[in-house]
Amino acid sequence: MKQMLQVPDGDLVVQFQAGDDIAFVALYNRYKLSVYRFCLRMLGSGDSAKDVVQGIFVKVYERRLQIRSPESFRSWLFTVARNDCLTSLRHAGDRVCLADEATAHLATEHHYDDAAGIVNAGLAHLAPGDREVLLLREYENLTYRQIAEVLSISESAVKSRLFTARRRIFEILKPIMHERKD
Repeated sequence: MKQMLQVPDGDLVVQFQAGDDIAFVALYNRYKLSVYRFCLRMLGSGDSAKDVVQGIFVKVYERRLQIRSPESFRSWLFTVARNDCLTSLRHAGDRVCLADEATAHLATEHHYDDAAGIVNAGLAHLAPGDREVLLLREYENLTYRQIAEVLSISESAVKSRLFTARRRIFEILKPIMHERKD
């Protein structure tokens, strides 16, 4: 199994598509944490994220023959994760907080001990579209091209959405960061 850690995604996917379940386990182990973190930040709930991640990897297993570009497995996987998170949000009736509402809400919440807590709270108040592009770039380190594949948009649209998302989270977090300085 240790040897599988060195194998590129594309080769593992080809092996997996040929029926090698150990290749699937290697892909699962390689991506389970990053997919979970993405889902957790998109959904804001550990239990919901766990459920969605389990469903994602069941889909990966069932749809392995639908992977047309084995070398783009990571993009394909995050496309599945994104779609499942958005479906989960729709079913949960997630309401999008506007920047002003989010700022007011964050200002009245308890004091955060660390920057990560503040940023995570800010992420939770972003619209799902802004949140996903920011998470894919800043947390999952996907390239603009990979994000474009996941979101089915152009690279220039990715850059534009990323700029907008960064500006929105800055506006949400600005009052909190200013308050912490005082």
